[in-house]
Formats: sequence, C-alpha cells, structure tokens
Amino acid sequence: MKFVKCALVSPSILLGDSLNNAKKIVEIIKNDEFNSVMVFPELTITGYSMNDLFFNSDVRNSTLEALEYIVTNNDDHLVILGSILEFRNKLYNVAYVIKGNEILGVVPKINLSDYAELKESRYFSNFEYEDTIMIEVLRWRVPFGNLIFNELDNNLSFGVEIGEDLWANNSPHEEMYNEGAQIVFNVASDAFCVGKEEERKVLIQSASLKGNGAYLYVSTGGSETSSDLVYSGTHAASVLGSLTYYSEVPYTGTIISYVDIDLEAINNQKLLKKNINSLNELLEVKFSYTQSFIKLHTTPSKLPYDLDLENAAKVSDATVTAIIRRLNQAHAEDVVLGVSGGLDSTVALLFLITAFKRAHIALSKIHAISIPALATSTKTISKINRLVKPFEIDFKEIDVKEEVLNHLDLIGHDQVTKDITYENAQARYRTYVLMDLANLHKGIVIGTGDMSEIALGWCTFNGDHMSMYNVNAGLPKTAIKAMVRYFKTIYPEINEVLDEILNAPISPELTDNSQDTEEAVGKYEVNDFILNQILEFGASKEKIMILLSELFELDEQTANLYYNKFMRRFKTQQFKRLSAPEGIKIFKTSLSARSSLYISGDIN
Repeated sequence: MKFVKCALVSPSILLGDSLNNAKKIVEIIKNDEFNSVMVFPELTITGYSMNDLFFNSDVRNSTLEALEYIVTNNDDHLVILGSILEFRNKLYNVAYVIKGNEILGVVPKINLSDYAELKESRYFSNFEYEDTIMIEVLRWRVPFGNLIFNELDNNLSFGVEIGEDLWANNSPHEEMYNEGAQIVFNVASDAFCVGKEEERKVLIQSASLKGNGAYLYVSTGGSETSSDLVYSGTHAASVLGSLTYYSEVPYTGTIISYVDIDLEAINNQKLLKKNINSLNELLEVKFSYTQSFIKLHTTPSKLPYDLDLENAAKVSDATVTAIIRRLNQAHAEDVVLGVSGGLDSTVALLFLITAFKRAHIALSKIHAISIPALATSTKTISKINRLVKPFEIDFKEIDVKEEVLNHLDLIGHDQVTKDITYENAQARYRTYVLMDLANLHKGIVIGTGDMSEIALGWCTFNGDHMSMYNVNAGLPKTAIKAMVRYFKTIYPEINEVLDEILNAPISPELTDNSQDTEEAVGKYEVNDFILNQILEFGASKEKIMILLSELFELDEQTANLYYNKFMRRFKTQQFKRLSAPEGIKIFKTSLSARSSLYISGDIN
C-alpha cells in the first residue's frame, strides 16, 4: 500500500438523537466508493454539547443502541468515531475503532478539557489504568486503553487521540509515533475562535514533523449547536510536517474531505530518522484491511522546488553569505564567471553582483567572460551584452572558435561531425580559459551548473562540470527560474532581458542554434519532481509512476520513459558528482558526495 485514502467527516447531526445520527453515519459510510478510512469527530453519536444530559440513562442507552446499529450495518470500512463509554460506574470520552462488523478497540481521551466553556471533568473520568484492559462492549470483548492498530497485510499502523490530547504536554501521539504509528487520527469537537486556527496548524504540523508521520484532525461541524458557540468543522492533514490539507468551515450540512497519505514517504523517513521506541509498549491490535488504488484526492506539489519571492530572498541571502565567506577563505576578491545568456549563468552572475555589493567590493572585480564557440548564436551574444551593460563589472568576449577547431584537428577529429567530442571540446576549452583567467586575476572560477544538471550528469566532465565554487549546486532548474523572477524585482533595469532568458529554450548551443536540452533529457519540471521524490522520500518506481500520471497527465509509456531515463542518467553519472566542486545545500536534500549523497560510482 503506497497511499491510504482517508475521509474526514463532520456529519450533520441532531444533538441528542443518537439513533438518527447513527443512521446518518451509516449512510455516509455506504456512499463512500473508495473504501476510505472514515474518521468522525469526538462524541459524534450524541453530539459534544449534551452536557448534563450525559447523566441521563436513556441517553446513554440510546448511545449503545446507535453504536450497535453502526457496527452491524457497516460494510468493510475502517471507521473511527467518537462517543461515550460507561464502565465501572464511570463515563469516558472515547473513540471507537471499527472494522467491518467488529469493534477493534476503544481509546479513551487522556487529557480532559477544563477551561473556558469546557467542563469535561464534570461528566467524564480520566483513564486511570496503567495497562490496557479488556472490557465488554455490547456483544464484543475489546481492548480499552492505550492502543496501536496494525494492519497485517499492508504495513499500515495508526493511533487515535481525542481533541485536547493534541494541545496537552503529555500528548499520546508522541508514544504512538515512537511505537511505529504512521498516522495519528484526532477526533475533536473544536469551537470556532478567532486566532485558534494558527495554533491548531502549528500543533498539527509539529506533531507530524516530530513523529515522522501523518496527523489527521477532524472536528464537529456547525450543525450541532448555536447556543454559546459554533463548532469549527476543521479538517486537517499534515504529513512529515507539511500541511497537505486544511479546511475550516462551520457549515450546518455534512462536510467530507478526502485526503491521501503517502505511506511510502513516511516509512522511508522513519527509516532515515530512526525513531526510538518508547519504554511503555502500547497494546497492538491487529486487523486486515485493503484499499485498491483510486485517483488521488491530495497530491504533492508538482513543483516541489519552486520558490515564492519570500523564500527566494532567503536563498539569495544564504548564497550571498556563502560567496563572501568563500572569498575570505580563498583570500580573493576577484571572481571569474563564464556567462552564456542562459538561466544558470544569469543567476550566478546576479548572486555575485549582490554579494559584492553587500561586501562593498568593487563590481569590477567580477570578470564576466562570454566565450563564443562553434555554435553560439548572435542572439545569445546580444542577451549577454544587455545583461551585463547596466553593471560596472569587467566584461570580456573571448572567441575560441579557431582554437577549438585547431584542437579538434590536433586530436584527429574531422571538425565536421557533431558528436560528443565536438561538443565536449568546446565545453572543456571554455573551462580552460576561465581557469587561466582566474590565475591571472588571482581569483576563483565560479561554477554555474544547477542541481538538475548535476542529477542528470548534463555537463562535460572537467568542462562546465568543474569550477572552484558552484553557487548553483543546491538549486534545481525550477528553483533557478524562480530566482530569475526574484531578481527581476531586485534589478528592474534588466527586466526585459531577464524575461527573454526565462522564455528561451534551454540549450547548450554546442551543435546548432536549435539544440534543445529538454528534447534530450525531458522537461525539467518532471525531472525535478522525480529527483525530489527519490532524494527526499525514497520513492519507488510504482509510486512515481502514479504521481506522474496524476500530476503531469502522462500516459504509462511516457511516465515509464521519463523514470527510466532519469534513473539511468542518475546512476551512470555519479562519477561526476564524486569530483564536483563545493556548493551550499538549499533544500532538504542535496547531491553533494561529501555530505548528502553517499553512492558508489559503480552503482547499477
């Protein structure tokens, strides 16, 4: 099971009419076509606002009748819902976990709410047992207490907590995650209150981040009461610290939100982070449950490396800081940069200009070098000139056409066949020129290759692959484009040429003017997505194929071609990464062979 589909449901209920509410719940379950995990709010059978009526015998008996109706009429769904439990002359606020026509277990609320309008200890008792106990509920004998639910066939593990348990210092979810829970469900009755939304989001995200899992939250909706408050109808899902779904609608009708939880990503993160098991083991409840894959309702971002202006500014600050620190380390003020009129060298140049301004170093210490070779177009040369003109940098154009042809002749190449030798000779000659200029100016060569190219090995070994420091090493191509958009706000005097650079086809211009990189390696946004899934989530081919189909609408053959081409290049080009120059990490993962990606150059 790569994903598990969950339905967060705030049903339209009638306060105190338990059997009517049970029939509504069963109707909702039977209308679900996805065999979702169905999650209903706290005290959803009666309604949360029963207050002193919880002491009424008829109310408690009708609640049991309603519970039996739900269990008896459930199909094969896995259902989690809130209700009450009367046990040994005490009343508990609990969540029932039901699979098919069986109650798997009962989980008590650990932290009762007793502040503001909340008076739970007036009605409910704290769970006082050190160990989980077995109790009789209707005709079932079930565990009651601290439980973890483990599905036998598909490696699904989850826990349940109730409302205030999320806010408390001793939240049950911490132990559940430590015992291997991938998901913690919270069934709540959360009143609408201005300002509480942000608190709730922070806590939900924090729980899933620290637990290396998913946290799903469902609250009672607006149908229950309007006496002194209205319930928020909050539905939320956070996976590994990212808020993947959030809705807060105090609506009087039934609210259903479908969310998909990426179990594979959670499992890989748990392997990476190695959660320490708690000392007090939870009672394991085993059961069987399967879902067949149906179209996803929630998906990851198709542009995981895209940056808004705020985050782009942070990337700029971090990179500028790194440049200044490296210049200090190298005892150099001069830098040499090859400018091509493309996205990567443009971003690198603007990083340098920003850094030199911050460090109060003369921009003339930036030596921007245009090196036309055998296929450089006049349009490209024009873009470079307009890019550098507004700045007082040292700009030179060094034409190496004749030198490259002489070199090809020297090694016995016919100078006509546009093969890999023809291309790489130009890239290496450019690097040769840049390195010598760095010696001449007592400076360092700044690299421009981005993370996408590094992943694909789309660079010439010991050519554009090499520099003395690479400012773009942590930025995939989609992030590079975002940085160009950001720099448009910083340097409006070059907006026109930056727009041209953004809209131009990506090309190395080593064979002819129509050479399009994305025709060779595929669209960078797709490759960047695959890169993110592999590096950050350890994704399998099966899951990536599903996501490529869902997000990019690729057919199976095209998605398979993308994946196979990416993986072939990613593995065979590792030898280039093993000797790549340094450059800072920007996102959660990087391709540095020194600090992030430990892979042999012989991987198959």
